[in-house]
Amino acid sequence: MIRLRLLLSLFVAVLFCCSGSLVAKEVTVENSGVYLTVNVTPETILRGEPVWLSIKVFNQNGLKMQDFSSRFNFPEGGDVNVTIRKKGELPFRYTAGEEARLFIEERHSIMLGQGFTRDMMIMYDDKTENGLVFDKAGYYNLRAEVKVFLPKNDQMLVADTGLMTIRVLAPSIGEKKSLDMLSGKELVRSLQTGNAETSEVAHAFQNYMDAYPNGPLAPLCSIALLGSYMTATPPENDRAMHEGLNFLLRWPNHKRSSEVIFMLAGIAAQKGDMDMARAWFFYLQDTDPTCPYINKDNTVAYGLFYGCVPKGQTRRWYQYTKPWDFSAAIRQ
Repeated sequence: MIRLRLLLSLFVAVLFCCSGSLVAKEVTVENSGVYLTVNVTPETILRGEPVWLSIKVFNQNGLKMQDFSSRFNFPEGGDVNVTIRKKGELPFRYTAGEEARLFIEERHSIMLGQGFTRDMMIMYDDKTENGLVFDKAGYYNLRAEVKVFLPKNDQMLVADTGLMTIRVLAPSIGEKKSLDMLSGKELVRSLQTGNAETSEVAHAFQNYMDAYPNGPLAPLCSIALLGSYMTATPPENDRAMHEGLNFLLRWPNHKRSSEVIFMLAGIAAQKGDMDMARAWFFYLQDTDPTCPYINKDNTVAYGLFYGCVPKGQTRRWYQYTKPWDFSAAIRQ
């Protein structure tokens, strides 16, 4: 009997010590027919790689038109609270380098049977020397809590992943050489925001992509270059379109591919090619119907597409295919 109690006590102690890794990476809560799902992936990364927080809101059997609102921001004042604890340190709230303030709520409407997805990257930290929140190899405890408010039901959905473990591996000699090319606060901040802030940063990203075209951070470098071309004065639309097409051809399933498609729609609109812009927009609707960029509450989407396309207009035949499959004549 005593031996049984000792074994039981030992089992409980081991279970407690390992509880961080036993909690599921994905959690779903429901209220009034609306489901909020939050997950964190991957569990294991190389030092220098990001972790992704995915937030999904789905109107499964709620109101015909369900409204919800949230502040999709990491710092205090936002509704996304990610807490990280490094070995031997106190836990802290992840901020992605942003200051705490009163953030503006995002309001969205989703029809019955439709959803909304937001992927948020956990990478940059302005308090570390190299700009990485997971700046050293080892084990990190992470907990994510997301709040979404349903105004018509006067209900708050709260999804909490509980404590989980992120394993950060030390890169090999070859991997370290490539990742060290992008070490530094300014570079990592630009990868987080998706915009190369200076010509020096853009040059560093281009050098990385030339040296390591299949490197783990090549997709993020490509997006940052695309962002820098779009925000240049004047905008470098041709270079931006080329970079965006190259991204989609190489990484069509990346977490930020929908963002790139929407950026290409904006580039085409800037060039005055509204047929091409709508083709990209329709393609985004088809490939990622939960993308927040196609929501009618998005002022850019409404101004460029919903607000200016006649209700009776049907898609042209080529708008059912990938816009980059157009013939040269249609592209011109």
